[in-house]
Amino acid sequence: AVEAWFRDMPIGAFLMVLLSYCGGAFAGAFVGGWIAGGRGRLYSIIVGFFVIVGAIFNVANYWHPTWFIVLALAAIPTAALLGGNLAPRRKYG
Repeated sequence: AVEAWFRDMPIGAFLMVLLSYCGGAFAGAFVGGWIAGGRGRLYSIIVGFFVIVGAIFNVANYWHPTWFIVLALAAIPTAALLGGNLAPRRKYG
């Protein structure tokens, strides 16, 4: 039943899911980079890794259109790296 429901979902619903993946990756990497100070890239990679593993798990277990899979695999790491790079760097003492 879930498979049929996914096949009938409108494009806008898939775009919102993609936006939530990217938004979570961006926000997590931003906060991780901010807390980490000068090591923002490391934490953005870690956050991006966990978000993309969750997305791959979701895509592997439920049907998704091909365009969604391609965009998710490209956009999630990009959002995570962007979030880590835009995080403010703290200056110590």
